[in-house]
Formats: sequence, structure tokens, C-alpha cells
Amino acid sequence: MASYSRYSGYLGGWNGGDSRIAFSLIATLVISSVISAIISGFGFLFGAFGGYIYERQLPASKRKIIDTPNNKLVKTAAAAIAIIILVLAALLAALIFLYVPSIGDGNVVCNSSDPAKIMVKAAQVDSTGTANTFDLGTIKVVNLTGGEITNVSCVGSRAFNATVALSDGCTASVASGAEMALTPNASASPGRYFTGEIKISYTDYANLRRSATITCSGPITVD
Repeated sequence: MASYSRYSGYLGGWNGGDSRIAFSLIATLVISSVISAIISGFGFLFGAFGGYIYERQLPASKRKIIDTPNNKLVKTAAAAIAIIILVLAALLAALIFLYVPSIGDGNVVCNSSDPAKIMVKAAQVDSTGTANTFDLGTIKVVNLTGGEITNVSCVGSRAFNATVALSDGCTASVASGAEMALTPNASASPGRYFTGEIKISYTDYANLRRSATITCSGPITVD
């Protein structure tokens, strides 16, 4: 079985796992800023073109009064600002999309479908394993829901065995900010897989049933 290794990169004195939490929070703020920028950009754009359409509907005599060089400059500037904001927002969104928080070792990397709630803190998953045996490595996930989660269940698929039990690190409850160290068995069906998945279902502090899927991507061979 692969030995677990803690990531030792530092961000402001934090270890690599904690830096992922910082990134998650920063990414949330950046995404909010992108959405605000897009809304502002469309506001500028609609304002500029709306004013233009309104002026075209006025009688020629009134258009001459308001169609001054200064007004034209203001409308052109508003349209230019709108386009610049939208382009910058699109570029920033593309950069965020390209840098999805993924953690892994070697050819297999793991991430969460809902990193703001259930985040992969560290992982080391082997590219090979023996069917139905405990030998595919360790995946550490952290509870970021803001409260204790209960009635936790973990179900594996593809490269991972369907059963991810208490003995495999899937505990019935996880305190806020606490971790689970999942050690999934290899699938019971030999074969070549590109992914292994673990669906973590839980009841949050608001008594709502939720789930997140941990996906480990990369060539995984089960003999």
C-alpha cells in the first residue's frame, strides 16, 4: 500500500494542506468578484447602447442638442469600459477554471465535486492495485461545512471497491474542520480504469442531506 505523505509546501507559514483551505477561500472571493465584474460590464454596455437607441428615436432637432462631442466621448468610454471589464472577467474565470484544486501523487490526482464543503486536503493513490485488497493508498478529506456532519456514508465506484467502511476511514460523524483519512480498497473487478470515485453522503448541521464525490483521476490498473 502506498505510504501517506503530507505535503510540505508553505504559504505564509502554513503547511500545504492548509494552503488549500486558503486557496478555497480566496477562490470564493475571486469568483464573487468575477460575477460582480460581469454584472457591472453588462450594466455599462446596456447603458451605452440603451442611450444610443433612445437618442436615435428622438426628433432630429432634439438629437442635435444632446449629440455633442462630450456626450459622444462619454458613450464611447462607457462602451469601452464595459468591453474591457467583460474581457478581464472572462480571462480571470478561465484562469480559475484551469487551476482546479487537485491533490495527488504521481499520475493520479484527487479532487472534490464540492471543495467548499468537503475538500481533499492530501492524497496519495497508487496507479496499480490488486482486486478487492487494501492497497490503493490514502485520501484525506476535511469537513468545511461549518458544522458537524452526521450519518456519513462512503460508496466507492470504478477503480475503488464499493464498500468504504469504518475500517477504511469512513466515520459516522465528522466535526467541523476535522478530517477523514479514507483508505479505499481496489475494485473487486480487475481492469484498467481512468478514475476512481468515492461518493460521500452526509447530513449537515441544518439537517439537510448532501453529498460530494471525490474523484481520483489517472491511469489505475486493478489486477
